[in-house]
Amino acid sequence: MNSRLPPLPALRDFIHMYRLRAKKILSQNYLMDMNITRKIAKHAKVHENDWVIEIGPGPGGITRAILEAGASRLDVVEIDNRFIPPLQHLAEAADARMFIHHQDALRTEIGDIWKVPTIISETQRPKSVAWNDSNLPQMHVIGNLPFNIASPLIIKYVTVCRYLRDMSYQRGVWQYGRVPLTLTFQLEVAKRLCSPIACDTRSRISIMAQYVTEPKMVFQISGSCFVPRPQVDVGVVRFVPRKTPLVKTSFEVLEKLCRQVFHYRQKYVEKGLKTLYPSEMEDEMADELLKKCRVDPTTTSIRLGMEQFADLAEGYNEQCIRHPGLFLYDYTNKQHNLESLSKEPNALPPPVPVSYTPSESEDRSDLVDVLLELIERNLGVSILISLLDNLDQELEIGLEHWILLVIFLSPEKHADNIILADESTHILIVEREHFTEFMFWKREIFRILCLDFIFEFQ
Repeated sequence: MNSRLPPLPALRDFIHMYRLRAKKILSQNYLMDMNITRKIAKHAKVHENDWVIEIGPGPGGITRAILEAGASRLDVVEIDNRFIPPLQHLAEAADARMFIHHQDALRTEIGDIWKVPTIISETQRPKSVAWNDSNLPQMHVIGNLPFNIASPLIIKYVTVCRYLRDMSYQRGVWQYGRVPLTLTFQLEVAKRLCSPIACDTRSRISIMAQYVTEPKMVFQISGSCFVPRPQVDVGVVRFVPRKTPLVKTSFEVLEKLCRQVFHYRQKYVEKGLKTLYPSEMEDEMADELLKKCRVDPTTTSIRLGMEQFADLAEGYNEQCIRHPGLFLYDYTNKQHNLESLSKEPNALPPPVPVSYTPSESEDRSDLVDVLLELIERNLGVSILISLLDNLDQELEIGLEHWILLVIFLSPEKHADNIILADESTHILIVEREHFTEFMFWKREIFRILCLDFIFEFQ
Protein backbone atom coordinates (compact mmCIF):
# COMPACT_ATOMS: atom_id res chain seq x y z
CA MET A 1 0.00 0.00 0.00
CA ASN A 2 1.33 3.43 -0.92
CA SER A 3 1.02 5.68 2.14
CA ARG A 4 2.62 8.68 0.46
CA LEU A 5 0.23 11.56 -0.17
CA PRO A 6 0.43 13.51 -3.44
CA PRO A 7 1.69 17.12 -3.21
CA LEU A 8 -0.73 19.22 -1.18
CA PRO A 9 -0.83 22.90 -0.28
CA ALA A 10 0.89 23.76 2.99
CA LEU A 11 -1.48 23.56 5.93
CA ARG A 12 -1.39 27.34 6.42
CA ASP A 13 -2.20 27.88 2.72
CA PHE A 14 -4.90 25.25 2.99
CA ILE A 15 -6.60 27.23 5.74
CA HIS A 16 -6.43 30.46 3.73
CA MET A 17 -7.66 28.69 0.58
CA TYR A 18 -10.85 27.55 2.30
CA ARG A 19 -11.13 30.69 4.46
CA LEU A 20 -11.16 28.70 7.68
CA ARG A 21 -11.22 31.13 10.59
CA ALA A 22 -11.13 29.53 14.02
CA LYS A 23 -14.24 30.25 16.09
CA LYS A 24 -13.45 31.39 19.60
CA ILE A 25 -16.90 30.43 20.83
CA LEU A 26 -16.10 26.80 19.93
CA SER A 27 -12.61 26.99 21.47
CA GLN A 28 -11.10 26.12 18.08
CA ASN A 29 -7.31 26.30 17.82
CA TYR A 30 -5.46 25.07 14.73
CA LEU A 31 -2.24 23.11 15.17
CA MET A 32 -0.11 24.47 12.32
CA ASP A 33 3.24 22.73 12.81
CA MET A 34 3.31 19.48 10.82
CA ASN A 35 6.32 18.31 12.82
CA ILE A 36 4.14 18.30 15.93
CA THR A 37 1.19 16.59 14.20
CA ARG A 38 3.60 13.88 13.01
CA LYS A 39 4.87 13.59 16.58
CA ILE A 40 1.31 12.99 17.78
CA ALA A 41 0.83 10.22 15.21
CA LYS A 42 4.20 8.73 16.22
CA HIS A 43 3.40 8.71 19.95
CA ALA A 44 -0.05 7.27 19.19
CA LYS A 45 1.96 4.44 17.56
CA VAL A 46 0.09 4.48 14.26
CA HIS A 47 1.70 2.03 11.83
CA GLU A 48 1.00 0.74 8.36
CA ASN A 49 -2.32 -1.09 7.90
CA ASP A 50 -3.73 0.29 11.16
CA TRP A 51 -7.29 1.62 11.37
CA VAL A 52 -7.83 5.00 13.02
CA ILE A 53 -10.79 7.11 14.13
CA GLU A 54 -9.95 10.81 14.46
CA ILE A 55 -12.23 13.02 16.53
CA GLY A 56 -12.49 16.65 15.43
CA PRO A 57 -9.93 16.78 12.59
CA GLY A 58 -10.59 20.45 11.81
CA PRO A 59 -8.54 21.53 8.78
CA GLY A 60 -6.71 18.19 8.77
CA GLY A 61 -3.27 18.74 10.33
CA ILE A 62 -3.21 15.52 12.37
CA THR A 63 -5.22 13.84 9.59
CA ARG A 64 -2.31 14.29 7.18
CA ALA A 65 0.15 12.87 9.72
CA ILE A 66 -2.01 9.77 10.28
CA LEU A 67 -2.27 9.13 6.54
CA GLU A 68 1.48 9.63 6.14
CA ALA A 69 2.07 7.05 8.90
CA GLY A 70 0.42 4.44 6.67
CA ALA A 71 -3.04 3.92 8.18
CA SER A 72 -5.04 1.75 5.80
CA ARG A 73 -8.33 3.30 6.94
CA LEU A 74 -8.97 6.64 8.61
CA ASP A 75 -12.46 7.68 9.72
CA VAL A 76 -12.80 11.33 10.73
CA VAL A 77 -15.75 12.66 12.77
CA GLU A 78 -16.34 16.39 12.24
CA ILE A 79 -19.40 18.51 13.05
CA ASP A 80 -18.32 21.85 11.56
CA ASN A 81 -19.65 22.31 8.01
CA ARG A 82 -16.74 24.57 7.08
CA PHE A 83 -14.21 21.76 7.43
CA ILE A 84 -15.97 19.27 5.18
CA PRO A 85 -14.65 20.66 1.81
CA PRO A 86 -10.96 20.66 2.89
CA LEU A 87 -11.39 17.19 4.39
CA GLN A 88 -12.90 16.00 1.12
CA HIS A 89 -9.83 17.41 -0.61
CA LEU A 90 -7.67 15.23 1.65
CA ALA A 91 -9.91 12.21 1.15
CA GLU A 92 -9.52 12.44 -2.62
CA ALA A 93 -5.74 12.60 -2.21
CA ALA A 94 -5.74 9.64 0.22
CA ASP A 95 -6.72 7.08 -2.43
CA ALA A 96 -9.88 5.70 -0.76
CA ARG A 97 -8.26 5.36 2.68
CA MET A 98 -10.16 8.20 4.34
CA PHE A 99 -13.86 8.43 5.20
CA ILE A 100 -15.69 11.50 6.52
CA HIS A 101 -18.52 11.36 9.07
CA HIS A 102 -20.31 14.70 9.36
CA GLN A 103 -21.50 14.19 12.92
CA ASP A 104 -21.12 15.44 16.48
CA ALA A 105 -18.49 13.32 18.25
CA LEU A 106 -20.30 13.78 21.56
CA ARG A 107 -23.44 12.18 20.11
CA THR A 108 -21.81 9.57 17.88
CA GLU A 109 -21.35 5.94 18.82
CA ILE A 110 -17.92 5.60 17.25
CA GLY A 111 -17.99 1.83 17.72
CA ASP A 112 -20.64 1.65 14.99
CA ILE A 113 -18.30 3.24 12.44
CA TRP A 114 -16.40 0.00 11.93
CA LYS A 115 -19.45 -2.24 11.76
CA VAL A 116 -21.09 -3.66 8.63
CA PRO A 117 -22.62 -2.06 6.53
CA THR A 118 -20.36 0.94 7.26
CA ILE A 119 -17.53 -1.25 6.03
CA ILE A 120 -17.94 -3.70 3.18
CA SER A 121 -17.20 -6.83 5.22
CA GLU A 122 -15.87 -7.92 8.60
CA THR A 123 -12.77 -9.36 6.92
CA GLN A 124 -11.62 -5.83 6.04
CA ARG A 125 -11.23 -4.83 9.67
CA PRO A 126 -8.08 -5.72 11.62
CA LYS A 127 -8.51 -8.75 13.83
CA SER A 128 -9.96 -8.25 17.28
CA VAL A 129 -7.57 -9.01 20.12
CA ALA A 130 -8.66 -10.65 23.38
CA TRP A 131 -8.87 -8.19 26.24
CA ASN A 132 -6.35 -10.14 28.35
CA ASP A 133 -3.87 -10.41 25.46
CA SER A 134 -0.64 -8.44 25.84
CA ASN A 135 -0.90 -7.29 22.23
CA LEU A 136 -3.05 -4.33 21.26
CA PRO A 137 -5.38 -4.24 18.24
CA GLN A 138 -4.19 -2.43 15.11
CA MET A 139 -6.74 0.27 15.87
CA HIS A 140 -6.58 3.74 17.40
CA VAL A 141 -8.77 6.63 18.49
CA ILE A 142 -7.05 10.04 18.22
CA GLY A 143 -8.32 13.58 18.73
CA ASN A 144 -7.22 17.19 19.11
CA LEU A 145 -10.34 18.30 20.94
CA PRO A 146 -11.56 21.81 21.61
CA PHE A 147 -10.43 22.46 25.15
CA ASN A 148 -13.91 23.26 26.47
CA ILE A 149 -15.24 19.75 25.76
CA ALA A 150 -12.17 17.60 26.39
CA SER A 151 -12.88 16.94 30.05
CA PRO A 152 -16.62 16.12 29.70
CA LEU A 153 -15.86 13.73 26.84
CA ILE A 154 -13.82 11.61 29.23
CA ILE A 155 -15.65 11.84 32.55
CA LYS A 156 -19.40 12.24 31.93
CA TYR A 157 -21.01 8.87 31.37
CA VAL A 158 -24.62 9.97 30.77
CA THR A 159 -24.03 10.78 27.10
CA VAL A 160 -23.41 8.07 24.53
CA CYS A 161 -19.76 7.73 23.53
CA ARG A 162 -18.08 8.46 26.81
CA TYR A 163 -14.85 6.68 26.29
CA LEU A 164 -13.70 5.61 29.74
CA ARG A 165 -17.11 4.17 30.51
CA ASP A 166 -17.13 2.29 27.20
CA MET A 167 -13.69 0.90 28.03
CA SER A 168 -14.92 -0.34 31.41
CA TYR A 169 -17.78 -2.19 29.69
CA GLN A 170 -15.62 -3.30 26.74
CA ARG A 171 -18.08 -1.92 24.24
CA GLY A 172 -18.08 0.50 21.32
CA VAL A 173 -14.64 0.56 19.74
CA TRP A 174 -13.37 -1.41 22.74
CA GLN A 175 -15.37 -4.48 21.77
CA TYR A 176 -12.41 -5.17 19.47
CA GLY A 177 -9.89 -5.19 22.32
CA ARG A 178 -7.77 -2.72 24.24
CA VAL A 179 -7.79 -0.01 21.59
CA PRO A 180 -5.46 2.84 22.68
CA LEU A 181 -6.84 6.36 22.91
CA THR A 182 -4.70 9.47 22.28
CA LEU A 183 -6.16 12.91 23.03
CA THR A 184 -4.95 16.47 23.58
CA PHE A 185 -5.98 18.43 26.68
CA GLN A 186 -5.14 21.74 28.21
CA LEU A 187 -2.07 21.04 30.31
CA GLU A 188 -3.85 21.35 33.65
CA VAL A 189 -6.35 18.64 32.71
CA ALA A 190 -3.60 16.41 31.29
CA LYS A 191 -1.73 16.62 34.59
CA ARG A 192 -4.88 15.74 36.52
CA LEU A 193 -5.48 12.69 34.37
CA CYS A 194 -2.01 11.34 35.17
CA SER A 195 -1.73 12.69 38.71
CA PRO A 196 -0.10 10.46 41.38
CA ILE A 197 -1.25 10.16 44.98
CA ALA A 198 -0.78 13.09 47.39
CA CYS A 199 -0.40 15.57 44.54
CA ASP A 200 -2.35 18.83 44.35
CA THR A 201 -3.49 17.93 40.81
CA ARG A 202 -5.13 14.69 41.97
CA SER A 203 -8.88 14.76 41.40
CA ARG A 204 -11.91 12.67 40.48
CA ILE A 205 -10.77 12.45 36.86
CA SER A 206 -7.43 10.99 38.03
CA ILE A 207 -9.16 8.01 39.63
CA MET A 208 -11.64 7.47 36.80
CA ALA A 209 -8.87 7.46 34.20
CA GLN A 210 -6.33 5.41 36.11
CA TYR A 211 -8.59 2.61 37.34
CA VAL A 212 -9.46 1.47 33.82
CA THR A 213 -6.44 2.71 31.81
CA GLU A 214 -2.77 3.52 32.13
CA PRO A 215 -2.72 7.19 31.10
CA LYS A 216 0.61 8.74 30.14
CA MET A 217 1.34 12.31 29.11
CA VAL A 218 3.64 11.60 26.17
CA PHE A 219 4.66 15.21 25.54
CA GLN A 220 3.62 18.84 25.93
CA ILE A 221 2.84 21.39 23.23
CA SER A 222 3.37 25.11 23.71
CA GLY A 223 0.31 27.25 23.14
CA SER A 224 2.37 29.24 20.60
CA CYS A 225 2.07 26.29 18.18
CA PHE A 226 -1.68 26.90 17.81
CA VAL A 227 -3.55 29.51 15.79
CA PRO A 228 -5.08 31.46 17.41
CA ARG A 229 -2.81 31.02 20.40
CA PRO A 230 -4.70 29.75 23.48
CA GLN A 231 -3.91 31.05 26.94
CA VAL A 232 -2.79 27.58 28.04
CA ASP A 233 -0.26 24.98 26.98
CA VAL A 234 -1.38 21.54 25.87
CA GLY A 235 -0.61 17.99 26.98
CA VAL A 236 -0.92 14.91 24.75
CA VAL A 237 -2.19 11.93 26.76
CA ARG A 238 -2.23 8.32 25.57
CA PHE A 239 -4.61 5.94 27.37
CA VAL A 240 -3.95 2.20 27.16
CA PRO A 241 -6.86 0.19 28.65
CA ARG A 242 -5.88 -2.13 31.49
CA LYS A 243 -6.38 -5.86 31.13
CA THR A 244 -8.23 -5.83 34.45
CA PRO A 245 -9.71 -2.66 35.99
CA LEU A 246 -8.30 -1.81 39.41
CA VAL A 247 -11.78 -1.48 40.91
CA LYS A 248 -14.36 -4.27 40.79
CA THR A 249 -17.48 -2.13 40.62
CA SER A 250 -19.35 -0.50 37.78
CA PHE A 251 -18.06 2.79 36.38
CA GLU A 252 -21.12 4.56 37.77
CA VAL A 253 -20.56 3.44 41.37
CA LEU A 254 -16.93 4.53 41.40
CA GLU A 255 -17.75 7.83 39.69
CA LYS A 256 -20.40 8.67 42.27
CA LEU A 257 -18.09 7.82 45.16
CA CYS A 258 -15.23 9.91 43.70
CA ARG A 259 -17.53 12.82 42.95
CA GLN A 260 -18.62 13.06 46.59
CA VAL A 261 -15.19 12.40 48.10
CA PHE A 262 -13.44 15.02 45.96
CA HIS A 263 -16.26 17.51 46.48
CA TYR A 264 -14.55 18.38 49.76
CA ARG A 265 -10.90 18.32 48.70
CA GLN A 266 -9.62 20.22 51.75
CA LYS A 267 -11.89 18.44 54.24
CA TYR A 268 -11.65 15.05 55.90
CA VAL A 269 -12.72 12.19 53.65
CA GLU A 270 -15.44 11.31 56.14
CA LYS A 271 -17.32 14.52 55.30
CA GLY A 272 -17.57 13.61 51.62
CA LEU A 273 -18.60 10.03 52.33
CA LYS A 274 -21.48 11.14 54.54
CA THR A 275 -23.12 12.87 51.57
CA LEU A 276 -23.67 9.42 50.04
CA TYR A 277 -26.32 8.61 52.65
CA PRO A 278 -29.55 10.08 54.03
CA SER A 279 -28.98 12.17 57.16
CA GLU A 280 -30.55 9.61 59.48
CA MET A 281 -28.00 6.94 58.54
CA GLU A 282 -24.96 8.94 57.39
CA ASP A 283 -22.93 8.55 60.58
CA GLU A 284 -23.52 4.82 60.93
CA MET A 285 -22.98 3.96 57.25
CA ALA A 286 -19.92 6.16 56.74
CA ASP A 287 -18.33 4.80 59.91
CA GLU A 288 -19.08 1.23 58.81
CA LEU A 289 -17.50 1.83 55.40
CA LEU A 290 -14.37 3.48 56.79
CA LYS A 291 -13.81 0.76 59.40
CA LYS A 292 -14.32 -2.05 56.91
CA CYS A 293 -11.87 -0.46 54.47
CA ARG A 294 -9.46 0.56 57.23
CA VAL A 295 -9.35 4.13 56.00
CA ASP A 296 -8.42 6.96 58.36
CA PRO A 297 -11.50 9.23 58.51
CA THR A 298 -9.24 12.27 59.03
CA THR A 299 -7.26 11.84 55.81
CA THR A 300 -8.04 13.86 52.68
CA SER A 301 -9.14 12.72 49.24
CA ILE A 302 -5.84 13.38 47.47
CA ARG A 303 -4.02 11.11 49.92
CA LEU A 304 -6.14 8.06 49.14
CA GLY A 305 -4.46 5.50 46.90
CA MET A 306 -6.15 3.48 44.18
CA GLU A 307 -6.40 0.44 46.47
CA GLN A 308 -8.26 2.50 49.06
CA PHE A 309 -10.64 3.89 46.45
CA ALA A 310 -11.21 0.32 45.26
CA ASP A 311 -12.05 -0.83 48.78
CA LEU A 312 -14.36 2.13 49.37
CA ALA A 313 -16.15 1.68 46.05
CA GLU A 314 -16.63 -2.05 46.55
CA GLY A 315 -17.82 -1.49 50.12
CA TYR A 316 -20.24 1.22 48.99
CA ASN A 317 -21.48 -1.07 46.22
CA GLU A 318 -22.29 -3.74 48.83
CA GLN A 319 -24.16 -1.17 50.92
CA CYS A 320 -26.18 -0.14 47.86
CA ILE A 321 -27.16 -3.77 47.33
CA ARG A 322 -28.16 -4.17 50.98
CA HIS A 323 -30.17 -0.96 50.89
CA PRO A 324 -32.03 -0.74 47.56
CA GLY A 325 -32.41 2.87 46.46
CA LEU A 326 -29.20 4.03 48.13
CA PHE A 327 -27.38 4.20 44.80
CA LEU A 328 -30.00 6.66 43.50
CA TYR A 329 -29.84 8.85 46.59
CA ASP A 330 -28.77 12.46 45.95
CA TYR A 331 -28.12 14.55 49.04
CA THR A 332 -28.97 17.76 47.16
CA ASN A 333 -32.54 16.54 46.65
CA LYS A 334 -34.20 16.88 50.03
CA GLN A 335 -37.28 14.98 48.83
CA HIS A 336 -35.30 11.78 48.29
CA ASN A 337 -35.94 8.91 50.67
CA LEU A 338 -34.88 5.29 50.39
CA GLU A 339 -38.39 3.91 50.59
CA SER A 340 -39.50 5.65 47.39
CA LEU A 341 -36.13 5.20 45.63
CA SER A 342 -36.16 1.46 46.35
CA LYS A 343 -39.22 1.11 44.12
CA GLU A 344 -37.42 2.58 41.10
CA PRO A 345 -36.45 0.05 38.37
CA ASN A 346 -32.75 0.93 38.76
CA ALA A 347 -32.77 0.90 42.55
CA LEU A 348 -29.67 -1.29 42.61
CA PRO A 349 -26.28 -0.23 41.25
CA PRO A 350 -25.36 -1.36 37.71
CA PRO A 351 -23.82 -4.84 37.46
CA VAL A 352 -20.06 -5.16 37.72
CA PRO A 353 -18.62 -5.36 34.18
CA VAL A 354 -17.11 -8.75 33.37
CA SER A 355 -13.37 -8.36 33.68
CA TYR A 356 -12.27 -11.86 34.60
CA THR A 357 -13.45 -15.45 34.71
CA PRO A 358 -13.00 -17.16 38.09
CA SER A 359 -10.82 -20.23 38.18
CA GLU A 360 -12.12 -23.62 39.27
CA SER A 361 -10.11 -23.30 42.46
CA GLU A 362 -11.95 -20.20 43.63
CA ASP A 363 -14.20 -20.80 46.64
CA ARG A 364 -17.77 -20.01 45.68
CA SER A 365 -19.48 -21.22 48.83
CA ASP A 366 -19.59 -17.67 50.23
CA LEU A 367 -21.70 -16.59 47.27
CA VAL A 368 -24.20 -19.34 48.00
CA ASP A 369 -24.42 -18.13 51.59
CA VAL A 370 -25.02 -14.58 50.39
CA LEU A 371 -27.89 -15.70 48.16
CA LEU A 372 -29.45 -17.73 50.94
CA GLU A 373 -29.17 -14.82 53.35
CA LEU A 374 -30.85 -12.52 50.87
CA ILE A 375 -33.79 -14.87 50.43
CA GLU A 376 -34.10 -15.42 54.17
CA ARG A 377 -34.41 -11.67 54.63
CA ASN A 378 -37.53 -11.98 52.49
CA LEU A 379 -36.46 -9.37 49.97
CA GLY A 380 -38.81 -8.65 47.11
CA VAL A 381 -38.37 -10.90 44.09
CA SER A 382 -37.48 -7.90 41.92
CA ILE A 383 -34.46 -7.20 44.11
CA LEU A 384 -33.47 -10.87 44.16
CA ILE A 385 -33.58 -11.07 40.37
CA SER A 386 -31.37 -8.00 40.04
CA LEU A 387 -28.88 -9.39 42.54
CA LEU A 388 -28.62 -12.66 40.69
CA ASP A 389 -28.14 -10.80 37.41
CA ASN A 390 -25.31 -8.86 39.02
CA LEU A 391 -23.60 -12.04 40.21
CA ASP A 392 -24.05 -13.65 36.80
CA GLN A 393 -22.31 -10.81 35.01
CA GLU A 394 -19.58 -10.58 37.63
CA LEU A 395 -18.76 -14.29 37.40
CA GLU A 396 -19.32 -14.58 33.62
CA ILE A 397 -21.40 -17.73 34.05
CA GLY A 398 -22.72 -19.11 30.78
CA LEU A 399 -26.19 -18.15 29.64
CA GLU A 400 -27.03 -21.81 29.01
CA HIS A 401 -27.92 -22.01 32.70
CA TRP A 402 -30.98 -19.80 32.28
CA ILE A 403 -33.94 -22.00 33.28
CA LEU A 404 -37.30 -21.60 34.96
CA LEU A 405 -35.95 -21.63 38.50
CA VAL A 406 -35.48 -19.13 41.26
CA ILE A 407 -32.72 -20.86 43.22
CA PHE A 408 -31.92 -24.26 44.71
CA LEU A 409 -32.26 -24.54 48.48
CA SER A 410 -32.09 -27.25 51.04
CA PRO A 411 -35.67 -27.98 52.25
CA GLU A 412 -35.10 -26.47 55.67
CA LYS A 413 -33.99 -23.10 54.29
CA HIS A 414 -36.66 -20.96 52.67
CA ALA A 415 -38.33 -17.61 53.09
CA ASP A 416 -41.92 -16.73 53.79
CA ASN A 417 -44.14 -16.83 50.70
CA ILE A 418 -41.55 -18.96 48.85
CA ILE A 419 -42.21 -22.70 48.82
CA LEU A 420 -40.51 -25.81 47.51
CA ALA A 421 -42.78 -27.05 44.76
CA ASP A 422 -40.79 -30.15 43.93
CA GLU A 423 -38.53 -31.71 46.54
CA SER A 424 -36.62 -33.77 44.00
CA THR A 425 -35.68 -30.84 41.77
CA HIS A 426 -35.96 -28.10 44.39
CA ILE A 427 -37.86 -25.80 42.03
CA LEU A 428 -38.94 -22.70 43.91
CA ILE A 429 -42.24 -21.00 43.13
CA VAL A 430 -43.13 -17.54 44.34
CA GLU A 431 -46.79 -17.12 45.26
CA ARG A 432 -48.10 -14.67 42.70
CA GLU A 433 -50.51 -12.97 45.09
CA HIS A 434 -47.60 -11.71 47.18
CA PHE A 435 -45.73 -10.15 44.26
CA THR A 436 -48.37 -8.47 42.11
CA GLU A 437 -45.84 -6.07 40.63
CA PHE A 438 -44.69 -8.92 38.39
CA MET A 439 -48.12 -9.76 37.00
CA PHE A 440 -47.06 -8.37 33.62
CA TRP A 441 -44.74 -11.37 33.26
CA LYS A 442 -47.90 -13.54 33.09
CA ARG A 443 -46.02 -16.42 34.63
CA GLU A 444 -46.24 -18.12 38.01
CA ILE A 445 -42.58 -19.15 37.90
CA PHE A 446 -40.12 -16.32 37.44
CA ARG A 447 -37.39 -16.86 34.89
CA ILE A 448 -34.13 -15.93 36.60
CA LEU A 449 -30.63 -17.30 36.63
CA CYS A 450 -29.76 -20.55 38.32
CA LEU A 451 -26.05 -20.48 39.19
CA ASP A 452 -24.54 -23.80 38.17
CA PHE A 453 -22.43 -24.29 41.30
CA ILE A 454 -25.54 -24.36 43.50
CA PHE A 455 -26.44 -27.77 42.09
CA GLU A 456 -24.02 -29.37 44.56
CA PHE A 457 -25.20 -27.40 47.57
CA GLN A 458 -26.59 -29.54 50.36
